[in-house]
Amino acid sequence: MQLLNPSSITHYELSLNTEETKYDQIVCIESMKLSLLAKSCLCPGLVTMIFNLIKSSVDCPKEIEN
Repeated sequence: MQLLNPSSITHYELSLNTEETKYDQIVCIESMKLSLLAKSCLCPGLVTMIFNLIKSSVDCPKEIEN
């Protein structure tokens, strides 16, 4: 599940049973952005590398004719 605010994680977990949320994967966009910003301070160029990896996986070459 993709959430925008970190506080939404608590609301989501409280709204469901604990056994149901055990296997859920929750991604918070704001937390991910702040985590990448913090990691880029420790490792310069990390954000550029991740962006290039994402961009290269999206740009699929056209079929190569034999």
